Amino acid sequence: MTVQANLPPTNTNSDGVTTTFNYGFKVTREEHLKAMYTVIATGETGDLEIDSVTGVGNDGGGTVTFATAPADGMIITVDSIAPLSQIEAFTGNKLPPATVERMGDAIAIQNQRQQSQIERSVRFPASDDQIPTLPAKAQRADKILGFSADGSDFAMVEGAAASQAYVDQAEAQADRAVAAATYPYTGGEQKTGAFMPGAGESLTLFTYNAVSDAAVTLPALAGLAAGYNIGICRTTGSGDLTISADDGALINGSSSVVLASDYLCLDLTINEAGDEWVAVDKALIGLPVGTSANNIVVLDNDGKLPAVDGANLLNIEDQLSRDMSASAMALLMAQADAAALAGSVGPFKHSNNFQSDTLPTSTGATYDAANDRYGPSTGADATTDSYSETNKDTDVAMYQGNNEEVGQALTLASAKTIKSVKFWIKRVGSLSGNNLKAEIRAASGTVGTGAVPSGAVLGTSSNVGMGTIGTSYAWVTFTFSSPVELAAGDYTVGLVWPSGGVGNSSNRIDVGSDTSSPTHSGNAFKTNSAGSGWSAAAGEDVCFDLIAAGDPEDMTLVDDTITIGASAQAVLAYFLYQPVDTVTLGTDLLFDVSIDGGSTWAAAVVGEDTFAEIGDIAGTSKKLVRALVDVSGQSGTSQTYRLRSANAKTWYYTDYVGDIAIF
Repeated sequence: MTVQANLPPTNTNSDGVTTTFNYGFKVTREEHLKAMYTVIATGETGDLEIDSVTGVGNDGGGTVTFATAPADGMIITVDSIAPLSQIEAFTGNKLPPATVERMGDAIAIQNQRQQSQIERSVRFPASDDQIPTLPAKAQRADKILGFSADGSDFAMVEGAAASQAYVDQAEAQADRAVAAATYPYTGGEQKTGAFMPGAGESLTLFTYNAVSDAAVTLPALAGLAAGYNIGICRTTGSGDLTISADDGALINGSSSVVLASDYLCLDLTINEAGDEWVAVDKALIGLPVGTSANNIVVLDNDGKLPAVDGANLLNIEDQLSRDMSASAMALLMAQADAAALAGSVGPFKHSNNFQSDTLPTSTGATYDAANDRYGPSTGADATTDSYSETNKDTDVAMYQGNNEEVGQALTLASAKTIKSVKFWIKRVGSLSGNNLKAEIRAASGTVGTGAVPSGAVLGTSSNVGMGTIGTSYAWVTFTFSSPVELAAGDYTVGLVWPSGGVGNSSNRIDVGSDTSSPTHSGNAFKTNSAGSGWSAAAGEDVCFDLIAAGDPEDMTLVDDTITIGASAQAVLAYFLYQPVDTVTLGTDLLFDVSIDGGSTWAAAVVGEDTFAEIGDIAGTSKKLVRALVDVSGQSGTSQTYRLRSANAKTWYYTDYVGDIAIF
């Protein structure tokens, strides 16, 4: 046998399906093979159990098979673990060829295994005449491995903290070299500093920290491209640093600039025209971290500020505390037995729970004294859906046991308050003493083809005596005892024969319908047993007229003005409202503030911190809203607010927690 120069290991990517993998080197025993995996994404490694092997003794190798396919995204490594021992022995004076060949193969396989390991190790080039020895483990513990100045020996860098210092030192030396090569100067110690660079800014940096005054000369513009950048920083205790250009080029329109503030940096960049330097102040970083004078304050591991003296801090808004205070007041206001509240409460102004009609302006609104709230006024009752009597071509006969309920399925596109319904009907024969009524239910099935009544009755009309119905077709009105509040959706409205009512084919009610060319978007339905067993009539529409309360008007609610200090920048307000329809802040509910007595208004802009619902008030359907309105564009001291509804959406204004002017 021979051994070809095929070095182990063999690496193959897994796909989550394949169970058999090739190896391309010779082994003489199955147990001389080892399989391992490496997860490509994480570097995780581990051993794999080989189920079966082929190709033992073959120069070109063979395959290994696993009982379960390795997961996708791995490198599968098949390696040689042939022993380094020699197990053959000779007896007598004979050298059997087979034994000699096995020994030769074993040596070749051992060499291949070792050569594979050598080629994957860190090696010194042959030109190095001396190879250093690593320090003992006690000397190299918790250190970074480096090299001496001439590279001939190892050098150890102290600890994790010192390791970072070593990296910082290397970066500093590199930056210093770049700075010195770019443009060296005298009059102050050169070393690296840093400011916060913007996009595309270079890292050519100087720090000046000499005590005496000094001057720095920028390079001539000739040969430098637009956007070329230099950063110069000045530290505490330094003298003034005067900066000018070698060729007299202007800096921000002047012949020179003076850097005279502690911890100030300038970002100097050649403008697009390439004929002037533009200097921009930058905040210096790299200062001492801590809470003492001239320190930079850094957040801790939890993202929190350390303990500092905040006595000189201005314009700090404690939003959480204000929200909590407003929520507590809102909960009090939302209680039905809360005492009348109007005026100022602590820092809040305009506070009011409207136990009386106190708003000076309430256009398009109605005050509800029973519920202490303002809601939109409504227009005149109007038809919300109908099918004209001019379409009638069929009589639907209603009497006991025959069409005891007849009606129409329909869809409401928006919420409506149903007041009454009319049907195009007539009386045939004598029906005195019997009463007819109308009912509304939800619809199930597809409106237009197969919708029928479903669920409980949502609304029942007052009775209409059948004897009062004329013998010629006419509209007869059925008024609901209480207006029926319906959300957008599918419904049925039908005429219902009374239980036990007397009637027959000669004494009946005829309902007008259209079976020849129905055009309503809904469909008719019928049943011979009122209250159950309905069937849809896809090709028929009943003549009806559904009357709803008028749409809500758009409200405008304005409160009195109060006097505030001059130069207010914003007004923070909290109020409660109670939605009936789905309401979107900034679209269906608008909030404005004026500090000039209502001459101009600033609108609340929807945002988590500017105009948003904080949450629901427990035990009520009221919602607490925060509005932070920017009034910096106005001037004045007469502050008021305005609430407006839009898009015919119904909601109630229940309580004004109050507002705070922010300066």
